[in-house]
Amino acid sequence: MKLNFQPEKLQQGVIKPGLVGVVLVIALTALVVTWLTSGMLGANKWPIKWLDVSGPLQRVSADQIRAVLEPEINGGFFTIDLDRVRAITEGIPWVSSAEARTQFPDTIEVRVLEYTAVAHWGSSQLISEQGVAFTVPAANKIQGLPRLQGPDNQLEAVVTFWQQANKRLGEVSLEVEDLRLHKRGSWELLLMNNTRVMLGRENVLPRLQRLIANWNQLTQRGVNIPLSVDLRYTNGFAVQWVESS
Repeated sequence: MKLNFQPEKLQQGVIKPGLVGVVLVIALTALVVTWLTSGMLGANKWPIKWLDVSGPLQRVSADQIRAVLEPEINGGFFTIDLDRVRAITEGIPWVSSAEARTQFPDTIEVRVLEYTAVAHWGSSQLISEQGVAFTVPAANKIQGLPRLQGPDNQLEAVVTFWQQANKRLGEVSLEVEDLRLHKRGSWELLLMNNTRVMLGRENVLPRLQRLIANWNQLTQRGVNIPLSVDLRYTNGFAVQWVESS
């Protein structure tokens, strides 16, 4: 039996998909290089005409963000450094994060998220909803926020305990105004009603629960709010009352 096998005919007219992709990449690369070297992608050919700023803005306005960004946007549509745009935006006070992208043919879209302050941290910083410390001008003058203090490396522990303490104190309509973790590890609270609470270094939540369990009895006379409560005892606590005039 004679086989008429002609491999050159089987290969004729067949183009491998991988080869097509390589050719296209090379062609596009060459085109881009040609455009760059000829100035076709330069700022004067494809200038940025619009800066669109969006986001749930309260502390910073879109006009403020544009005023900071506009001097920096000196590249064309194809050459603008979006990472730099994002970094500059995130450097604006109250800006938590930013995203930047281009919209063909002449627009940059910047979406901004702000910090939401929930507490003071030390004398000059604020704490965000995510438990992050951040700095803004005149932070210490912002009113209506509790003050938390402690070593910088204990921020997460302080925020966690503050949340836990507030949740438990809410059972008797109390709230933390000032919370401090001292360098030696002892905890101290100042409540919104001006009662100072000393918890010590150990078993702080059970000790706080001891106060909550007895709070209504301590204040059953209505006007006698404790000036301070010392819970650094094994089974009890000491109370200091406001001296009656």
